[in-house]
Amino acid sequence: MALAIKDQIFGISSGIDYLRPDEVLSFDKRKGQKAQNTKALHVSVAKKNMEDANTNEIALAVPNLQDVLQITRFFQSHFFYDYKDSKGVSRLPVLALYAVYTVLTKELRRYDNKQLKPLEAHSAADSQTGSIGDIEVLNADGTVFEAVEVKHQIQIDKALVDSAKQKIRSSRVDRYYILTTSLHHEPTAEVLVEAENVKRLLGTQMIVNGVIPTIRYYLRLLSDPSSVLPEYVRLLQIDGAISFEHKDIWNKIATGIIE
Repeated sequence: MALAIKDQIFGISSGIDYLRPDEVLSFDKRKGQKAQNTKALHVSVAKKNMEDANTNEIALAVPNLQDVLQITRFFQSHFFYDYKDSKGVSRLPVLALYAVYTVLTKELRRYDNKQLKPLEAHSAADSQTGSIGDIEVLNADGTVFEAVEVKHQIQIDKALVDSAKQKIRSSRVDRYYILTTSLHHEPTAEVLVEAENVKRLLGTQMIVNGVIPTIRYYLRLLSDPSSVLPEYVRLLQIDGAISFEHKDIWNKIATGIIE
């Protein structure tokens, strides 16, 4: 029988780390150290949060999970939590996808001799940076090979596809994704027609889909899906758009306080 999420996090089957800007606190099972119980971990997380709230520095939990569906649920819970301040929430799916791409580009032959471009600041406009997507994979000559545009709780319509077409018309990008966290992520017939027009006119494969289904699909391609979580936590720690509340809620999700 598969272990429940809390059992996988707190039991002896796996450990949990806390990643700070200057350190990683880990449980070393090989030396016989037993994982602390759930209550002790919850108290530890709360104490750390109280100490670091004023500085936005907080030790972040890195759960050791292999199950693709559980990892996906963690992301989903983090994206859709009812935050007190909505500012910066749309950055979360971008960071999750970037974490996936960080691992994916090292494993898939499609990305041989390609480079994942560093993320631009959340507040930077595409017109200012020259970017055609939130996430870009570059060819060796610096041109864009693949790009991902991420929308949060916005249904993709013809107007968004037309806007994307204008951004990529002067590039030779091989594949362009428009992904949304909206529950209505399936492309309409009108959107599919526009995407086919982009392929016919520009030679770019345009894919419209949901963020969650895409993450789930990519995780299944990885040899070790759990390797995405440390990357996501690293980005949460350093990204300027991420608030203390976003970090605090992640810890509560990762340690089973919030499901």
